[in-house]
Amino acid sequence: MQQKGVFITTSSYSSGAVAYVEGLNGATNLVLINGEQLTKYMYDYSLGMQTKQHIEIKEMDSDFWDGMQNDSKIS
Repeated sequence: MQQKGVFITTSSYSSGAVAYVEGLNGATNLVLINGEQLTKYMYDYSLGMQTKQHIEIKEMDSDFWDGMQNDSKIS
């Protein structure tokens, strides 16, 4: 049975920690996730996040309005 593990930090790992994991040579599947990677996962996959509010920003579609014919005259 292969052992697996994940270590997460909000900062970064020392070169010694990275060297240790690399030295395992697959005997144990160990993943180190640093603060930068954690932030990316949070943003990309909503890891540990909940959507609080959606905001919709609208912009005039000038192609739509410019293409309309003005058949009525205002008197």
